[in-house]
Amino acid sequence: MITPAFELTQDPDFLTVKIRVPYARASEFDLYFEGEDFKFYAKPYFLRQVVEKVFKN
Repeated sequence: MITPAFELTQDPDFLTVKIRVPYARASEFDLYFEGEDFKFYAKPYFLRQVVEKVFKN
């Protein structure tokens, strides 16, 4: 599996995850986010991140 290019950003209200998957179909992906665990899968891409605490400036 390939780890896609991604970017994490935060504002006072949201944590935003931008994922670039140029060879995946938008209709065929799985997204899971619960607690500290974030997973994204779209063949052949897989991304897993554990957000241990909220980021602050």
